[in-house]
Amino acid sequence: MKRERAFEIKTPTGWKVAGKVLRIKGEWCFYREVTKSAHAFRTFDAWSIQAVLLPVLKDDGVKYIYQFDRQSEKMYRISLKDFEEKSVEREFGEGKQLYVSTKYFEEVPRMGRIRKWINNVELVA
Repeated sequence: MKRERAFEIKTPTGWKVAGKVLRIKGEWCFYREVTKSAHAFRTFDAWSIQAVLLPVLKDDGVKYIYQFDRQSEKMYRISLKDFEEKSVEREFGEGKQLYVSTKYFEEVPRMGRIRKWINNVELVA
């Protein structure tokens, strides 16, 4: 269903907001905010999303994953197609995650944090 909304994911430690689907530059995208020191998986030097999100994002026609690193104040993106093709699935106690090396994410110059309020929240099992 194509509409702007935030996603909450059920993890072993409770419900967490994973990000939101919204239009960026006219295309449906998944956006989230991260902090590299807390969210990057250093063993792989990778970023991840919950595996249960991938089919939902594909059904929504999402083209890109955008993520804003609050620590560096930089925006990065990767196409959903590249994310899926280059991902490795692992489980480390927070549910199955899809990991992709940071080298596949491109920095988006001069693009800052997206401060758009989304009222609709969808729970993803």
